[in-house]
Amino acid sequence: MALINCSLPRLLTIVALAATFQVPGAGATTHSDWDIHMLNLVNRARTDPALENAIQGTSYSHSPVSPVAYNLLLDDATFGHNNWMFENLGNEELLRTDPPRSFAHNQTDNGQSTGTPLINSPGYTGATVGQRITNAGLTWNAAGENLAAAWSSTSIPVNAARVESNHTGWWNSTGHRNNMMNANFRLFGHAIETRLISPTPENNLPSWTTRVHLATQKFARASSGPTGHIFGLVYEDLDSSGAWTPRDNGHSMREGIAGLPFELRRASDHVIIADGLTMESGAFTIPVSNGEYHLVFTDASLPAGILIAPWLTVAGGWNTDTGALEILAMAPLAGDVNLDGVVDHADLAVLQANLGAENAWWMSGDLIGDERVGLRDAFRLFDNFGASGPTSVTIPEPGTLIGFALGVLAILPRRRA
Repeated sequence: MALINCSLPRLLTIVALAATFQVPGAGATTHSDWDIHMLNLVNRARTDPALENAIQGTSYSHSPVSPVAYNLLLDDATFGHNNWMFENLGNEELLRTDPPRSFAHNQTDNGQSTGTPLINSPGYTGATVGQRITNAGLTWNAAGENLAAAWSSTSIPVNAARVESNHTGWWNSTGHRNNMMNANFRLFGHAIETRLISPTPENNLPSWTTRVHLATQKFARASSGPTGHIFGLVYEDLDSSGAWTPRDNGHSMREGIAGLPFELRRASDHVIIADGLTMESGAFTIPVSNGEYHLVFTDASLPAGILIAPWLTVAGGWNTDTGALEILAMAPLAGDVNLDGVVDHADLAVLQANLGAENAWWMSGDLIGDERVGLRDAFRLFDNFGASGPTSVTIPEPGTLIGFALGVLAILPRRRA
């Protein structure tokens, strides 16, 4: 096992820069169920370090901190660094079974901050973790990075056991664990994969095929904008395990529901604050300020057995009950205003009470999606009056699911030019 610890001096001056947030769920191309599984493990540790100690058989002293939210810009930065490390492995280290030179936080000729940036090297995305995050499109005032690697002539599968092994290794290393438990961080990205490197005359590797596994975690805090996030996972319990089960992309039993449209509405007037689609894994992340919101998923094809596993973090704190967040997973009957599975006089009473209302939504009688309550909504209710069917609203308590060389880098709040 090799261990890399890097740190930069703390600078107390923080210059705020404009934050960039992607449309929630948009552009998800590289993240997988294994990334969300790692997010769940990290948040298990952050929110309940005593439980993490019990699981890991350790006794580290940490106070609970708010969870981090998955961010696709950090996802891009982690995937890019994994790719760079793979493409610049080097032969001598692998022949000695040492950590390859590219297993480093800095994309330089020696893997250290004093080296020459390898701008012309394959897959270059920035010499430092901060540059890589900036180049991915996120402006920040705190950032960190953890690395893990393994190389072998035998199989190194990417699965739940490998993700959990990485997590255990990071938890049991002070620098990595401090990144994981850093209260400054609000956002998270992760990339994990194993590649085969077949020996050729050019790379002068041994006669056996080498398998190289790399994983990267990135943590950050945006330098302005909301510090709170609503995030979670929408899934079907296809294997009846009672919890979400991570699986490979393309697996026939993959449980996350991708591409599910959602709206986040302010509770006081139902104005849409954000909308988007769930990510490839079924996850979603929405930056928010402190307040009360309605999160609405609407899709006519939504399965009746849908489950939503949410974390709610508002303005940097977090809340283990969903009292400030009403989650409505709707594959509703036409006319079922109150989502109780039947179209009846109770629904009609709500619609009549709100007739003519603007900025309306489903539960105030807007059944056709034009944000007002009118006669067309009433006609839709009358056409289906007396119908019944299953409701799909399920709000479980927020929670989480239950190797090698490691590298860690933490960048504390710093002055930016």
